[in-house]
Amino acid sequence: MASSSANAADHLAPLRDDADALVRATALRAVAGADPERVTAGLRDRSPVVRQVAVEMLLTDPDPARQASGLRTCIDAGWI
Repeated sequence: MASSSANAADHLAPLRDDADALVRATALRAVAGADPERVTAGLRDRSPVVRQVAVEMLLTDPDPARQASGLRTCIDAGWI
């Protein structure tokens, strides 16, 4: 299953930089499990839609260090 997720992440990689925020948010949601670091990058996106998806993914991340890092990113950016 992990290789399928990694392949999906590779396939959807170009969509993470799409001009449309909904496309970026959908791509982020699709690859978050295979590429958790993209969630942190999503927290810095210019669109609140993408940031909201990133926060949702962050809150379900089982790694407390990534959760803390993501929350620090949000605090430093002034979003919370």
